[in-house]
Amino acid sequence: MKNRIILCLFILTFIPCFVLIAQQTENKLKVQTFFGWSGNFYVKSPDYNTPNPNERRFFRKDFSGTGAGFDISYQIGKRGAIGLGYARSVNKGTQDWEVAIGSNTLALQSFDTRHENVFVNLFYEHKHNLKNEFYVSWQVGFSWFYSNQQEISISNNDPLRTLYTFQERKRMENGGVISGIEFGRKLSSHVDLGIRTRLYWITPTGLFESIFVSPVLSVKL
Repeated sequence: MKNRIILCLFILTFIPCFVLIAQQTENKLKVQTFFGWSGNFYVKSPDYNTPNPNERRFFRKDFSGTGAGFDISYQIGKRGAIGLGYARSVNKGTQDWEVAIGSNTLALQSFDTRHENVFVNLFYEHKHNLKNEFYVSWQVGFSWFYSNQQEISISNNDPLRTLYTFQERKRMENGGVISGIEFGRKLSSHVDLGIRTRLYWITPTGLFESIFVSPVLSVKL
């Protein structure tokens, strides 16, 4: 909730400023919005393997999820632009199991757990115009992101008791590199519509975190 309030304040404070600047920059400012499919490589690992044979983990979520966000970029030169963006992805996993506890039973039925990533991106974009108003562009840059992930585990290290843990780990921060490619068509002098693929790579671990594939609407201000 707090993050959403901060985002709304950012939009209400800075978007009018960007519009004012754009009126004096010959349409060099561009705003893009996108919503589509997102895949998360981390959450598909088999319950984040544990070497402890007395512990069962129910961490895994579905690889496929949703992703959305927006970018604001400023044109430099004829084909380049630098930009700042915000993106959010959500992956869910359905837990459906039951465990006996003495004469009682603990059951989860169609219970969804969630993994959320929030990305703040700084990137460079290079655009090539093709025939018939089509274009292709590529982006590279850096990303700071954090994860909120819900997890369930069962541990019976102590033979006299069993520990059931339901937790949500918040704001697990990390950094990485992004790269992407976009193909689309100019609809008017100020509006483009395309489809973009963007990859997020975690620098410390050397692993891919997420992939976004989504339609993108671009408006020059």
